[in-house]
Formats: sequence, C-alpha cells, structure tokens
Amino acid sequence: MVKKFVGGAAALSVASVLVLAGCSGLGRMTPSVPGGAGMAPSWHAPLSPDAKPAPIKYKGPKVGKNPEIDLYSSTPATPGYTASFTITQTGNTKFTYAYKGVKGFTNNCPNAKTGKGYKVSPASGKPAKKGKYTVTATSTAPAGECSMTITGASKQTLKVLLTFTTSGVVVGQPRS
Repeated sequence: MVKKFVGGAAALSVASVLVLAGCSGLGRMTPSVPGGAGMAPSWHAPLSPDAKPAPIKYKGPKVGKNPEIDLYSSTPATPGYTASFTITQTGNTKFTYAYKGVKGFTNNCPNAKTGKGYKVSPASGKPAKKGKYTVTATSTAPAGECSMTITGASKQTLKVLLTFTTSGVVVGQPRS
C-alpha cells in the first residue's frame, strides 16, 4: 500500500487512497473535471461499495414466519383450489422462479410434460400486476410439496413452499 517515503511522509498510490477511503472497487468510480479542462479531476462514486441489494418482500400466507401456499382442492372455484401472494423489491418489477422437490415428500412441482402440480401466474420472468402471483392446483395435482425459489434483482432470493394435500388438511398448521 505504501509506495515510498517522500520527505518523511508516506506517499500512497491512488488505489491505496481509495481502499483507505472505503472504496473496494466494486462501485463504479468515474472521474469528472468540474468546470472543464485545466481543473484537477475529482472522483464520484454513485453507489456506496457497501450498499446491500434490496430484499424481496413477501405478503401472503405463511406457516410461522415462512411463506407457504397450502392447497387442498383441484376443483375450480372451491376453497383450497387457489391462493395468492404479493412480492415486491425496490427497483424491480420482474422476478424469475424455479422449482425443486422437497426431500422426504412427494415431488409435485409443476411439470410441463405431465401437467401435474401447480400453475403459477404470471409466468416466470413476466411482470406481475402490482406484484400479485396466483398459485392454482392442476386437476391432476398429486399430494406433495415443492419449493419455489423466486429470484429478483441482484440475485436476491425468496423461497415459498407449495403444498397440496388430498385429505386431512389443517390449514395454517406446521407440517407433520
């Protein structure tokens, strides 16, 4: 970091000064010359290098503190056939999502080939009106569980558990 001593004082490189000032190089540093040519350049960092990306915020059904959609009917227009949730993230209106089976439970994740599982709308990567997503059971939904991982800006993620029970459901209770 210290390049050499000049007249008893330490001479530092520009990079060393930036590191000491808390600029890790992750933020964009752009030189500008106020007032035009002939002036010494100054450095402006538009973002703090330590700024954290905005989290994804969830509003909807939960079990405990965990986002969870519990469906129990594959008959349209009946209770337990569909549920909604809202997700938002400052500066972002489009989210992608992917599914993964839950160990120890029947995997009933959406499957385009068999049509089994759930239908989530809007589709992954499409903007949702006011952040609202709807999960619907398909007519051939098997009992089981699926983990839906939602990805937003700056690779922030949120997991929502999707469950479908064909009998003996207790909505709002932890899984057994």
